Amino acid sequence: MRIKGLGGSIASAVITAAASIIIMGCNVAAAAPGPVACAGPRAPVTPLASHHLASLSKLDAIAPAAGGVKAVRSGAWSDQGTWGGKAPTGRVIIPSGVSVVFDLADSPVLKSVRVEGCLELSDSRNTRLNTEFLYVAPGGELLAGAPTAPISPSFTAEIVFPDLGPLDVRTDPTLTGKGLVAASRVRLYGALKTSRAKTATAPKRGDVDIRLAQAPSGWRAGDRVVLTGTRFIAQTKKNRQVVASPTEDEVRFIKSINGSTVTLDQPLSFDHLAPDPAVGAYLANYSRNIRLATLNGAALPPSRRAHSMYMSTETTLQGVEFFEMGRTDKSVRAIDAAALTSPTPTSNVKGRYPLHLHQSGFVADDAAPVVRDVAVWGSPGWGVAQHAGNAFLFQNNTWNTFGAGFVSESGNETGAWVENTAIKAVGVTHLVKDGTDVGAFDLARTGDGFWMQSRSVRLHNNLAAGMTGGNGFVFFHRNNDLGSRFPLSAQFVAQNLCMPAAMRFRSQAIDKPGIAQFTDNEVIASKTGFHVVKPSPLEPHDIRSVIDHFTAWEVEEGVLLTYTSRYTVLNSLLIGAAGGTKTLGVKFGKNTYDLAVVNTKVANFEYGVDLSKITSRTFGPTSEYTLAGVTFSNIKAQQLLSRDQSDQILNAMPRITPASVAFSWGSGPVNTAAGPTLLVTGVKTDTSGRSPYPLAAKEFLLNAAGFRALAAERGWHTLTTGGRALVVPEFYSDRLTGEVFQTSFIAKTPAKFAWPSQKLDGSSADQGALDPKAGAPTANEDAVSVPRNGKATIAALANDRSNDGALFPSGFTHARNGNVTQHPNGSFTYAPFPDFAGSDQFTYWVRNRQGVVSRATVRISVAGGGASGGSGNTQPAPSVAVQTTLPSTGGGQNLTPLPAPPDDQATPAGPANASWLTQLSRLISRLRD
Repeated sequence: MRIKGLGGSIASAVITAAASIIIMGCNVAAAAPGPVACAGPRAPVTPLASHHLASLSKLDAIAPAAGGVKAVRSGAWSDQGTWGGKAPTGRVIIPSGVSVVFDLADSPVLKSVRVEGCLELSDSRNTRLNTEFLYVAPGGELLAGAPTAPISPSFTAEIVFPDLGPLDVRTDPTLTGKGLVAASRVRLYGALKTSRAKTATAPKRGDVDIRLAQAPSGWRAGDRVVLTGTRFIAQTKKNRQVVASPTEDEVRFIKSINGSTVTLDQPLSFDHLAPDPAVGAYLANYSRNIRLATLNGAALPPSRRAHSMYMSTETTLQGVEFFEMGRTDKSVRAIDAAALTSPTPTSNVKGRYPLHLHQSGFVADDAAPVVRDVAVWGSPGWGVAQHAGNAFLFQNNTWNTFGAGFVSESGNETGAWVENTAIKAVGVTHLVKDGTDVGAFDLARTGDGFWMQSRSVRLHNNLAAGMTGGNGFVFFHRNNDLGSRFPLSAQFVAQNLCMPAAMRFRSQAIDKPGIAQFTDNEVIASKTGFHVVKPSPLEPHDIRSVIDHFTAWEVEEGVLLTYTSRYTVLNSLLIGAAGGTKTLGVKFGKNTYDLAVVNTKVANFEYGVDLSKITSRTFGPTSEYTLAGVTFSNIKAQQLLSRDQSDQILNAMPRITPASVAFSWGSGPVNTAAGPTLLVTGVKTDTSGRSPYPLAAKEFLLNAAGFRALAAERGWHTLTTGGRALVVPEFYSDRLTGEVFQTSFIAKTPAKFAWPSQKLDGSSADQGALDPKAGAPTANEDAVSVPRNGKATIAALANDRSNDGALFPSGFTHARNGNVTQHPNGSFTYAPFPDFAGSDQFTYWVRNRQGVVSRATVRISVAGGGASGGSGNTQPAPSVAVQTTLPSTGGGQNLTPLPAPPDDQATPAGPANASWLTQLSRLISRLRD
């Protein structure tokens, strides 16, 4: 048996031993190995989340717990004593308490393998397990290698899924079989390697030697690589169907490596030129030494292919290749398995992707799946799907998927995607917001690199190339599968977002958070670089989505913003496709306002920036568009479209001015049948000048549910008159820099408000007398060192001081190059992204009992001494605990609270007249909160 490559050219290629699956007999000459990973010390398996339990009976029917050959003791798969003298054929069961090391070079073809104990892939020889279905049952473990000892690159461990005929809908009505489904721990550690490398010089037609900017780590002769095309070629369409979706990406195999020069097996067919010295083609590696594959997958109909699904938070996939996996076909309508009334073997159900993280892990679980240095080669649907939950995707590659390469599926996903590469995704011809797709919740079909249903997954240093009919990055937030229009509950937000108070203490829709992070991402040779579609531009907060250091080149459209607000495109490079028509650098599309482009170069387009003001309703007095420090080069027709006198066009970035908000006084919360509601209004002053706060009417609303949740979370205060009030936090940001600030105001609720006696943590809700003139706590800056690939626990609040006996965490920002988690006691854990070394930082706020906030910065030095994943040495660097004792150096940003209004005015705390406004301006100009 042989795994075919994708397409005829690869199917006929000569595959070296490093890139092939070799057929060998079942006899093992060397001594049978005993358990290594399965025998090592490890924590008990985490129980499966309760929401998965209902589906387990269906999996039991596909891989029964009885009736097969059962392991009777721990040992090697090749040892007949492990099986009580029987040969493991047909259906195989590894029961609880038994550990088996798979050590066969090529197993017989099995119908199913059920793992209730521990199955370990040998790390001392080449192995291949052939089974139609592999099920890791609750309590079971599938292991290979270890963090400190991955499987050596000299060996391969393969799980191959042969086609044994159509799925049997009598035993498998949800069409889950064929492939790997894990309802428990999976830890696969293959050898790490550089996932992609940038070229040092532009490769040209006929070249076989590719010079890279740095020598790749872990690459071997025989590895399959793809060189990204650098010329955009539009899709060919006919009768609303894609006839051809050509790219100039080139698939080759490595013949030899000499330092930073890689010699390919065949000369290049195209030039891979770059229009700017800052950009260039990339060479991505798709070979790994742990492999999951559909046998002859490229030649099979999608319904006969295998897939893999992981339901446990205890999922680590490192150095794993998924070859021609995935069954869901995104070229036609896909439906939920639960909606099937009369399933057939060819029913096209959702959720059967090459790599599917299925509703596993949130920040509150203190565990999350980690997928690193994985390669997905070929899929009729998506490549990698994160379906709800918290996950970390580092340095992974997808190639030739349909619909999208990487997908955040539901809208409540969290985590970080860093240094991933999506090359060539093909799609349907209709718009991303097609109404029938939205209604069916069958999305991400348009041939995109990264499709983000969630705004809370952080994106850093990712690459999309060859999206000839689609987008490099799409943020799309219409409909969800979470069972509610407002699935982001106050509890979920408090547990998973870093500035939860910005969500106004009430349930929100998936489009309401700002984009958590979008930094250093790149798009090459694609139709559109970055695209946003929301249901509405209205938001509950003033936190901006910052598109920072974004590079999109050889594209028809650089940035397309629709149905959204509060975006800043910052420090970016946008270069048009040389052969494109009606190309456009930035488009402010329908129903948008409060948008800015700052310090950005727009080059080689027909049109520069379209300041369109088409709306279906009036949102505010102006559209509030700003261009600051935008440079244009080789714009063929017109630099600015749709410009009018409301647009702010600045030749250079103004001097940065710390942002401040002057709240407007009113009559206070309005008592409705549901309870009190309050609209927050005022005027914001920042680097761009003065603007209404918020721009749209009735946008920043604290409703009755928010009042109740705020009182329960933070408690209430007594006014000098004897009445009660709440201190309400308020986040806001600079329109041009995106920097976030925090302050607070006082709101007195109507008399009939039901005050809680206890907070959510069980302590008294009565926070004592409110002193509007009380000072701020002192937040002092911190400095820590962390080894590369290590982590540190930082007691940042240890050197902060309260002036009223209490100090509470009050939000934080993300670090650019690492992950920050805050614990209930206020301490932080910082872990740099894999292989990062250099400087990083994040800010945090504390508040005292009076609700007055102070801000400080944690500065982090990530040393280069930790183990580098790219070298194949995955030994993690040590963790360190840091209790900062730095004295205050003025870095702690303290804000004296604003005077309160008279007790009979239940309104935001802010200036009631010009003298108050002057005081506010001086305070916030001097001290940044």
